[in-house]
Amino acid sequence: MKTDWLQTFTGKKFFPLEPRIEDICIEDIAHSLSMQCRFAGHSKRFYSVAQHCNAMVNCWFSAPEDKELAKYALLHDASEAYLSDIPRPLKYLPEFQFYRDAEKVLSEMIYVRFGLNPVEPEAIKRADWELLCEEAMSPRIMSPLHPDWSARCDPLINFMPVSPERAEEIYLEKFEQLFNK
Repeated sequence: MKTDWLQTFTGKKFFPLEPRIEDICIEDIAHSLSMQCRFAGHSKRFYSVAQHCNAMVNCWFSAPEDKELAKYALLHDASEAYLSDIPRPLKYLPEFQFYRDAEKVLSEMIYVRFGLNPVEPEAIKRADWELLCEEAMSPRIMSPLHPDWSARCDPLINFMPVSPERAEEIYLEKFEQLFNK
């Protein structure tokens, strides 16, 4: 391998730009996502990416007929466990195409690793955007709220941020439930 590597929570040597499917581990994903704060840390309280993924499952895909979409929802940010995230204003600039390409490769590999089709359903992207608005409008997460958010979103959910340790537990419980592990 030509690229540099990172050590994962479980002690693996992981090459984010040359990933190997056998190195992808749900315990690493759950732990890392539970330790990463949404909104680049610009929130009132710590609110993890793991909790965000769980919220997406619970708010949009909790019906039994949505089980396949729920699996995608839980894993939709899993690549961030190995690549971290880049805030939206930067992530979609032309200069960050390399990041989006790496994220796509890794996301597809993660989906395949856990038995899913590598192509993320469009419903996941829509739900992610809707949840972003819900989270931003929550007074427990973003406060004070910039007025531009109110023009975009109509809040329905009141979030209660949990600790990283609890977010990790919930993430792994949801994984076991959805993937029958």
